[in-house]
Amino acid sequence: MIEVLVQAEATGAALYETWASHAASPQAAALLRQNAQDEAGNRERAKQALALLDD
Repeated sequence: MIEVLVQAEATGAALYETWASHAASPQAAALLRQNAQDEAGNRERAKQALALLDD
């Protein structure tokens, strides 16, 4: 289940980056990129949790 979460967070980060690259507003693009970074952080924490559970 956590493996699916890791993949979903990666997909979400990529999606936010795509939206940001097409945003007409620089401010909106910055917020979308911040969301992408948040997703990447979530992914890393989920990967760490998965590693701890696999030990």
